[in-house]
Parts: sequence; structure tokens; C-alpha cells
Amino acid sequence: MTDVEARRAFVLTRRKSGVTFREIGRELGISPSRASQLHAAAVEALERIPPDVYVTSETPLCELPLNWQTRQILAQEPSLMVGQYLAIDEPDRPSHILRLFRFGRRHLNELETFLKSDAALMARARLG
Repeated sequence: MTDVEARRAFVLTRRKSGVTFREIGRELGISPSRASQLHAAAVEALERIPPDVYVTSETPLCELPLNWQTRQILAQEPSLMVGQYLAIDEPDRPSHILRLFRFGRRHLNELETFLKSDAALMARARLG
């Protein structure tokens, strides 16, 4: 995850918990206006995920709405499902998934960010 992506995720999370842009700006050392811009970009990125994405514990990781390169690398282990991955203790996940050929920290961060995102939660909620 790039620094900007990390900031977007942070701002989105903090806004959802009711923190103002002024407070977020103070925490990150940026202006409230910049915090607002990061929030808008994060919301826009979430909206780009197709509404017909259904994520269950049986969804293969390689079928998640991730960058095409990340999906291609995850396709090396097509039997690894979301539920199996989430069942791995969080501190052990990186060592497990980084064993895949050409799967780096950027791919890991993208996967973790998606699985923790509201989009994934909303996709799961559509099933219920």
C-alpha cells in the first residue's frame, strides 16, 4: 500500500468513527482540506467496486476485485478461500501468503485493505 493509500484508508476509518477533518488533519499533519480530499478519493475508490461482488468465506482469493496482477498471482493457489485466509492468525498471514511467487508487500497490503474495507463487509452483507 502506498503512503497515499494508507492515508486514504486512515481518513476513511477515522471519519466513519465520527472524527472531523480538522482532527484528522492534526493527526496526520495535513490541512483539513487535504484530509477531505483523501476521504473523497477513498470513497470514490470504494464506489468503483462493482455492486455485484459477493464475498463469502468460500470465495477464492483470486476472484476478489483486486488489481489484475494481484489476482494473477493469487491464481497460483486457486483453492485458497477467503475463509481459510481469515482463519490464519493475523500475525501469521504475511508469512503464509508471501510464499507465493512474485507476491509482495504491495499485493499483501491490497488484499488486507480490501478484506478490512467496508466494500467487503457490504458485499458479505448482501448475502444475508
